[in-house]
Amino acid sequence: MTPKPLPAGWKIIVPDAELSDSQVTYEPGGITAMVPYRIPLAGTDGIAYAPAFFLGFSNVTLNDVTAKNVLTRTLPQPHPLWDGLWATRVSIRGEVSTQSSNFRGDVTPADNWPYDAYYEYRAEVFYTARKYPILEDNDPSLIDPLLDVVTEHKRWTNKLPSKPYYELIAIDGTQLAFEDDPKVVAPGPITIRKTREKFRWEWYDVPLDWLFDQNGRSPHITSRLNQININVWEGYEKGSVRLEAVDIDYDFAPAALLDLGIAPGYPPRYAKVVFDFVHDTAGWNYIPFPGTGEYKRVAYKNTLPPNPGPPKYLFDETDFNAMFAEVPPAGP
Repeated sequence: MTPKPLPAGWKIIVPDAELSDSQVTYEPGGITAMVPYRIPLAGTDGIAYAPAFFLGFSNVTLNDVTAKNVLTRTLPQPHPLWDGLWATRVSIRGEVSTQSSNFRGDVTPADNWPYDAYYEYRAEVFYTARKYPILEDNDPSLIDPLLDVVTEHKRWTNKLPSKPYYELIAIDGTQLAFEDDPKVVAPGPITIRKTREKFRWEWYDVPLDWLFDQNGRSPHITSRLNQININVWEGYEKGSVRLEAVDIDYDFAPAALLDLGIAPGYPPRYAKVVFDFVHDTAGWNYIPFPGTGEYKRVAYKNTLPPNPGPPKYLFDETDFNAMFAEVPPAGP
C-alpha cells in the first residue's frame, strides 16, 4: 500500500554520518524496521498529530441512510519501502542542535502538546507486521458475498487456528422429537460422540461508544451467546457454529495513543473483543436417529406439529454478522 504523503514540514532524516539512523531488526517473531522523521512543534500538522498520523485510529460515525453507527478506521502508515509492515510504535524526543538548545520554552494551547517544547522533534517510527488484515473503509472484501452486508470482522481481527477435540455428551432426550418425523421421540438419556473444534477471534481497536449502548451493555453481541449461526457463515454450514464466550479487554493504550490530542492516562476509548466459537461438524441441533445412527435435527416435541407455532430447538439460531455490522446509536 502506498504511504500517505507526509504533512508539510515533515521529512525523513537523511544520514550525515557513516551510519544511517534507519535500522531493521530480524528476530524469531518477525521483522521490526525503524525510520526517523523530523517534525516541527507548531501548526495544524505539528508533533501532537504524529501518533495519530502514523498509528491510525478508529471512530464511530452515523450512517444517515440507516440511522445506525458504523466504524470508520484511519489506517496506520505503511513502511515507505517494505510491503506488509505497518507503524506500531512512535518514540518522540526533542531535537537538540549542536548550535543551540533548540528549546523553545513553554507550550501554548494552540500547540496541543503537553510536554517540553522544542522547535523540532525527532520521531522514531517502528514498523512491524500486524496480526490482522488492514483494509480501507470502502474495501469490497468487507461485504459478505452471500448476505450483501458489511462485516467488520474481515479486518482488524486476528483469527487464531482452530483446535479440534472429541467429546462425549449426555443428553436427556425425553422432551425431544425428530423434526422430519415428530412421532419418533428421541430416546431417554443418551450419550453422543461428537467431533468438534474450537476457534478464537481477537477483534482489535473497537471504540467503546460503538461497543456499548447508553446502559453500558452490548446487546448486539451478548444476546447471541450460546446461539448458533442461522446462515452459512465463514465457510461453516448453517447451524454448526456456536458462540461460547465473549471477553472484553479494555485498552488503556490503544493504537492511536494520542488520538488527535487524547493523551495517555485518560479513560479507555478502545477495547479488544475476544470471541470463542465451537464448531460441531454434525450440527448443534442434530442427534443420531434411532436404528440408523444418521444425524437428524430435533426439536422440543411439544412445539412440533400438530402443535401451533414454530419449532423450538436445543439452540436458537442467529445472524453472527450482526455482531460486526451497524449498530443503533448509544444515545445521550
